[in-house]
Amino acid sequence: MTIRQLTYLFFILPCITLSQNIDSLVIQVDGPGRQYTFTNKEAGTYYGEVDTSNTGGWEGWFVNTVKLINDYDVRIGTSSQLHRSNARSLVYPYKLVRMYPDSTVETFVFMDSINAIIVCINKPDAQMTLHCADGFIESTEDSLPPSFHHWVNKTSTPDYIPSVITLYGYHTANSSLFVVYAGNDISRSDSMVQFIALHGDELVSRRKLRMQHLLDRSFTETDNHDLTKALAWAKLSVDALIMNQSTGGARVKGIFAGLPWFNNYWGRDSFISLPGATYVTGNDADARAILLSFARFQNRDSTSKDFGRIPNLATPSSVIYNTADGTPWFVRSLYEYVKYSGDFDILRKLYPVIERSINGTLQYHTDSLGFLTHGDAETWMDAVGPNGPWSPRGNRACDIQALWWDQLTIGTFISDYLNEFRNAARWSKAALDVEQNFMKYFIDHDNGRIYDHLSKSGVPSRELRPNQLFCIDMPLPEDIRENIVRTVIDSLVFPYGTSTLSQSDSNFHPFHEDPPYYVKDAAYHNGTVWTWLNGQVTYAATRYDLQNVVFPVAMNSVHQILHRGCVGTLSELLDAHPRKKDNEPKLSGTFSQAWSLAEFIRSFYQDYLGVSIDVSSNLIRINPKLPHEITTATFSQRIGKGSVTIHYAAQGDTMHVTVTPVGLTKVYHVSYLYVFDNGNAVSAPVELSPNIVLRLVHTDSTLTIYRNGVGVSFGPNNSKIFLKNFSDKKNFPSIALAHPDLHRNYPVLRGPSYPLLTNEDVRKNNTKATLLWDASDPVGDDTGSGGTYQYPTNPAFKPGILDITNATFRYDDQYLYCSLKFANLSDPGWHPEYGFQLTLAAIAIDRGLGGSRTIGLHSQYVLDSTMSYDRLIVVGGGIRLLDDTGAILCEYLPHPDDVTNPIGNIPDHSVVFSIPLRYLGIPSQRWKIAILVGAQDDHGGAGVGEFRTVGAVAAEWSGGGKTDPHLPNVYDQLIINTR
Repeated sequence: MTIRQLTYLFFILPCITLSQNIDSLVIQVDGPGRQYTFTNKEAGTYYGEVDTSNTGGWEGWFVNTVKLINDYDVRIGTSSQLHRSNARSLVYPYKLVRMYPDSTVETFVFMDSINAIIVCINKPDAQMTLHCADGFIESTEDSLPPSFHHWVNKTSTPDYIPSVITLYGYHTANSSLFVVYAGNDISRSDSMVQFIALHGDELVSRRKLRMQHLLDRSFTETDNHDLTKALAWAKLSVDALIMNQSTGGARVKGIFAGLPWFNNYWGRDSFISLPGATYVTGNDADARAILLSFARFQNRDSTSKDFGRIPNLATPSSVIYNTADGTPWFVRSLYEYVKYSGDFDILRKLYPVIERSINGTLQYHTDSLGFLTHGDAETWMDAVGPNGPWSPRGNRACDIQALWWDQLTIGTFISDYLNEFRNAARWSKAALDVEQNFMKYFIDHDNGRIYDHLSKSGVPSRELRPNQLFCIDMPLPEDIRENIVRTVIDSLVFPYGTSTLSQSDSNFHPFHEDPPYYVKDAAYHNGTVWTWLNGQVTYAATRYDLQNVVFPVAMNSVHQILHRGCVGTLSELLDAHPRKKDNEPKLSGTFSQAWSLAEFIRSFYQDYLGVSIDVSSNLIRINPKLPHEITTATFSQRIGKGSVTIHYAAQGDTMHVTVTPVGLTKVYHVSYLYVFDNGNAVSAPVELSPNIVLRLVHTDSTLTIYRNGVGVSFGPNNSKIFLKNFSDKKNFPSIALAHPDLHRNYPVLRGPSYPLLTNEDVRKNNTKATLLWDASDPVGDDTGSGGTYQYPTNPAFKPGILDITNATFRYDDQYLYCSLKFANLSDPGWHPEYGFQLTLAAIAIDRGLGGSRTIGLHSQYVLDSTMSYDRLIVVGGGIRLLDDTGAILCEYLPHPDDVTNPIGNIPDHSVVFSIPLRYLGIPSQRWKIAILVGAQDDHGGAGVGEFRTVGAVAAEWSGGGKTDPHLPNVYDQLIINTR
């Protein structure tokens, strides 16, 4: 049914069912370079290559963050493996279909709520081979029926992680069906795979029906086909990230922040995502459950500095509170949920949570001016490296103050509503203090905008970042607010997204990663484009009727969803600039990011379609901001227990708007506003009654309001309806999107001041080199000071990876050749160019010239009085050579191409490398060597890293067993002393 046909039906049908067939969303992929992903809405995810084999460490099947299989192969009879590169592939939201030249059809589907995969082949003699993740060993029990195969994880894992993988094959005269199931018990697994094989069609149909219901509930169609299709994919992709993971010891609902590596619940990301992921699409049940889930994890210890905070991160094994903005985002999101849903009961239920959240901040995190204070990495720009935050914004960031003001204002409103007048008075006063002092200390009058942050000593930062956009709802002077929007769009918003730092800044990084010059986290918030920011840009732009200026950014997201990266979704990041010979910037970060998708959806509904809901005031705001590329749109919007269907049609100078109530039980006030290109506007307050279709037809000087076909007209003399020169967009005469400056010599691309070694430098080999030392160390002594240390609990920290067993050093006239052997090595696949990960070795060399005894690198290790080093080789995510002052003498940062010759060797449990002697001097038997080994911590951003913390109790990413916090973070050591 076309929109033109729908226009007539709205006049005669008060209740109409709209549907967008889910199979119409199919995307054909020809050739390599695109990926696909499915989730089971519990804790299982699958990420793979569409037209080639899975290769990346993050590709494959994961459950509760743990990898189960890398991939699978299919062959027909005795023929060779089917090659995906030969297939024509069709990706649907619920299945993947590969069609091979020999007429073989392979269909891959994931299950809802079950840890299972189904692969169907339209040939009776197909065979499947599973490539299970490391740790799973194929069973050889003779009693097993030939149609069952089992792999058992022999390592110790928590109960919420499957330990048995079962493959069941079922063959008919025309096809082969394979079921892969993950569980914890072989006999139950055998029953489950047979059940799934028998009921597979029904299970797939239920999954498909769930997705179809989501699209029907939030039906949207425009005359821009690509936009309509991409919007539907975005809804399904962000909904796929709403999960039921085991978290903090309980099974709770939440939103995975992003796949593949943010497969946990991040508070800030969740609360920013909720409006687009649930509110505007009418998914009240999941929204409520997610808010209640995070509320239960609030810190309630009144003696803790984190008192009142909502977690920044909740994983199956830990809850972390290290953010300042997650809590105000929670309060803001809760308030918006109530406006859309009318669920006032949740306000009463969660009021104590709001109270703790505000009073905890007032007690522990405010200064004398009433500002919310925080650490350098406690805003959303939170990347940290071995030397501290890459984008320090302490201790008072502008966006944090805007969110804090919002939290106080909302808390005051809710307190008044619930007759909690004492809190209302106190919080209202606190909000006023923030408001007045923000005006005094945060306005940069020289540039007409907002300082990004104030330092602890009160020094303002003039860095040009997009964070000031979050301040535009504060009571600012209008000229400042306008200049914020103008400056950010002109300087930071490229046609493909919003940069995190101005190109004119000396710290600007044009690419998210540029080895060997810098690691990812250095650029993470220092230039890299973040897709989620496009939503706030759209909100700010449409406030001034600048939708045509910024709409190309939305269409670039449409392009990505349909034609780039992982099918049907949006990445976390893009490079700020396209690389040489590329037409568009490289996608980066996670391949599917919740807030990227959610803000794309939210901004389309609230900003472009211009609809917002306030059930508490019985109010529907309709303020269309359609760009020129959209002339017709039809969409459904949930309101409390009911909904409305709205239709827009712009025909020349005339706008047609039809509002059809569906299931409404009370009268709503409709606040209608439409702004024309010439700046004039039509403003009409109208009542929407249940079962009465409302239609508005107008130009900028005539308006007719129809109720069930009966019209009332208004002429041009009505100054309350026809507003002249209403829009402020006249104050933005030359505004345009920024363009990348590709010719500037950016400092970060010049490389560091010290020499960078190449893979060729560090992979030299001379079998005839002179032996300097060959030293062994006992197996099993990787237990740190006192013998009590435990590894972090994440399964990637495999037993033995911190246990050095041998060190060999040789030399010739040019190089020192080093070989370190361990009881085990781990390669989770995060950085295959390293060849290993999570093991860090620091080799202190005492050349007899004096030096330092303190190792640094967060090791908390001091050499004994018989040693001091003047050279320190650090081996982790690369190699770094330091002197005793900490100055870097040279460094090797692996390039992705180095994957063919990495320094780590998993089968041999060794790390082998060479160092040019020009940085070390001629080796001597008189040298003393101390090799210290611990868990490597690169803070998630790549690079050599530092020693990972060991605490009293082991957690997912930190070791345990320390009896004294001052003890070293070193698990094993090997001392070579030949003097």
